[in-house]
Amino acid sequence: MKKKVIMALLLGLCVTATGYTGAYASETETETVAETETAAAEDTTEAATEASSEAETTAETEALGDEPDYKALDYVTLGQYKGLEVTVSSLDVTEDDIQQQYYDDCNTNDKLLEVTEGEVAEGDVVNIDYVGSIDGVEFDGGTDKGVDLTIGSGTFIPGFEDGLIGAAIGKEVNVNVTFPENYRNTDVAGKDAVFAVTVNFVKKTPEMTDDIVSEISSYTTVDEYRQGVEEQLKADKETQQNSDKINGILNQIYSASTINGYPEEVVNYRTAQMKNYYTQIAEQADMTLADFLSNQLQMTEEQFDEQCPAVIKQSMIQELLLKAVAESENMEISDEEYEAGIEKYMESTGAESKETLLANYTEAEIRRSLIMDKALDFLKENTTVKVEGEDETEASSEAESTSETEAASEAETETEAASETAAETETAAETESETAAE
Repeated sequence: MKKKVIMALLLGLCVTATGYTGAYASETETETVAETETAAAEDTTEAATEASSEAETTAETEALGDEPDYKALDYVTLGQYKGLEVTVSSLDVTEDDIQQQYYDDCNTNDKLLEVTEGEVAEGDVVNIDYVGSIDGVEFDGGTDKGVDLTIGSGTFIPGFEDGLIGAAIGKEVNVNVTFPENYRNTDVAGKDAVFAVTVNFVKKTPEMTDDIVSEISSYTTVDEYRQGVEEQLKADKETQQNSDKINGILNQIYSASTINGYPEEVVNYRTAQMKNYYTQIAEQADMTLADFLSNQLQMTEEQFDEQCPAVIKQSMIQELLLKAVAESENMEISDEEYEAGIEKYMESTGAESKETLLANYTEAEIRRSLIMDKALDFLKENTTVKVEGEDETEASSEAESTSETEAASEAETETEAASETAAETETAAETESETAAE
């Protein structure tokens, strides 16, 4: 847990330091670029992390002492957190979903067909070369070759992808665009530009056959492949649905609440912990911390010191909210829940024993993690979930039909019970009223 948290914090600094790249990218693509750079940094950093031993990690923790405790409600004014309503993605797997997975599998296994004749259409994946210019002068970041682009994805700036619809494959076409006023690269923001684009080819999926699916997957027939893909996609959608629910809950609580401050002692502790940890990693790689930060994250040690507390505070928002909910509901972690949590975390971290786990994570850290899990479970239980795209009219009709059936049943019951005592009749009426309210 600790290593992953510190890694996430450092990578947050990485994204902050690298900032914007690419002159033509849209907001969406810029985020993708940042994620790619972050992943690259993570790969490099993880390699260095493997060099540090558990003994050194334990020594580092002991040197810092125990992390200070704090009460979240001292820093958070909670808004509404019960009776929330969130909308989640559907679990339905469509034919388009299956075809997209088939495309991805073909692409991964170099089975896509390269079509060099015809015209570009909406939804096509095109391979393009382009050169961008403003007032006849090429600009930095506006030129590239062999770029794959899905038409309609919104990856490039507005107008670029639309300008390629109907373009002849293999021919050059000029696409006129205007960079948004708030574009990240201020050198081109708000300016008109022309991109000379050559569509090299369009990537298409081959017909789905037994031979093809056996080459791109572990399945031997089309039917097996389609069934397997559908099951996997549904599992993925279940994961996404749970993620939608959690994010929806936390976003609503965050919007309704006020974070008045942060426990400075904890922020300082985690800042020191983070810096010590990566100083040690740098030493294992025969580097100074300054060299490590410069080589791997393109930032100075001064930038690290300045940005680290802010990144840690940002990372604490969810923790503060969940701890505040737990405190408001007087939640505690019993000894039985703690021991069960130990077992769970041993499995998730791959720790061979309880002693191994506790050599890397303190009891306080584990209990804090468990109380946050408990608060999140409570929130999920007290939230109404609606599925995206659900037919409300149909749902309403079903509810009315159910209500009518219940009413008829209740009327029959009242008739049969007409000879019962007044007290029983009154009880039946109360029951009927409660049922109708439900």
